[in-house]
Parts: sequence; structure tokens; C-alpha cells
Amino acid sequence: MEDQLRPTLEAFAGRKPAENGGSPEVMFVLGLPGSGKGTLCTRLSAEFGWYHFSVGDYLRKMCSAYNVRDAVFAGMPLQEVKSALQRRDLLPAEVIASIVAQKITKQQSEHGDQQFLIDGFPRNLKSAEAFDETIGRPKAVLLFDCAKQVAKDRFLFRGRGDDNADFFEKRWQDHEKYNRDIVKRYGDIVETVDTSMEKEMTYKGVKGLFEQITRRYPDR
Repeated sequence: MEDQLRPTLEAFAGRKPAENGGSPEVMFVLGLPGSGKGTLCTRLSAEFGWYHFSVGDYLRKMCSAYNVRDAVFAGMPLQEVKSALQRRDLLPAEVIASIVAQKITKQQSEHGDQQFLIDGFPRNLKSAEAFDETIGRPKAVLLFDCAKQVAKDRFLFRGRGDDNADFFEKRWQDHEKYNRDIVKRYGDIVETVDTSMEKEMTYKGVKGLFEQITRRYPDR
């Protein structure tokens, strides 16, 4: 696995942005499973050069690449991280924020990336607060608004691992429970786009909104 599983949130919080490779531009991308986050972010990344960071995919990769019995991250044994993922539970805010912060600073220092589409994060208010304290407020929050049944059908059709209807319902309930607080926190930088439509029409709308945001807030 590419990252060393040692840093804690405090290691990042004590640095100035320049010491982490400069202040990154970040957009959070939120939405239900099946709302198109991964597919649409991949296309935006390819067209506009922003680094696409899928937090869920990264966590799964991290847990499969190490001997989880021995590894520790941000004070949490990786075995516990893996167990939480298997149960579909949310990780503690300080742990997930450390993982995201580490990945950003690694991409900055090793690859020169400065613009990030963070897909599937934050999942609750505490994680948003921890990120803001560590890296800084995002440039914008893209909220992919997809009808529940459309998202569920897409989610089940992709057939990844042990994805099933019960897991979708749990994620939908989490989304309903926590998303309102995240949207309230970021207020005027939350941009909502309908991703229920056919894929090319959906991407046209997402792309248009992305371009509007980058023009409207070039230095945010």
C-alpha cells in the first residue's frame, strides 16, 4: 500500500497550508450510492484535470493491501477500520479526516496535484468539521440529487461485492439523517444538480455546473 499508516490529525492540524504543499482547492461530492458520484467525477477529472479521490474505494484498497493485524492508523487499528467497513459503519471523524488529509498532502507533494474532487466525503457533520480544521473549507459542495429508486436500481445493477438492497437502505437512511447538517454547514457553497437522468444528459448538467463554480469562485 502506497501510504504509511502513521500520521494523526494533529500532525496535519499543526501545519500551515504552505507546509502541506500549498492550500488545495477541494470540492466535496455528496449523494446516494448509485447517484453517479464515481462515474461523473471520473469524467470531470479526465476533462478538467482535478484529482478524483473516492474515499470509499481508497479505504477498501487500504484494508486489502496491508496485514490488518499489525497496522494502526490515527490511533485506530486497521482491523477495526476493516470491521467497521464490513458492518457499513461510519468511521470516527478524526480517523477519516486523517485519511483524507494524508492522501491530499501525498498527492500534493509527490504528484503536484492541487485540485481535488473528494467523492463520498464527508458523511456526517463531525467529519466535515474535522476536515475544515485540518485542510480548510472546501471551494464548493456538489450535491448529486438522484431519485431514490433510480439510485437503488443503478446500485444493485452494478453488482459490486456484497452490495445489496439492505445495504442501500442503510446508506439511504444515513444520507437522510446526516446530510441535512452538512448542507446547513456549507450553506451558500452547496450546489445541487439532478443526476437521475440518462448519463450523457446528466453529465452535461454536472459539467455545466462545475464550469460555473470554477468561474464564479476562481480563487476560493
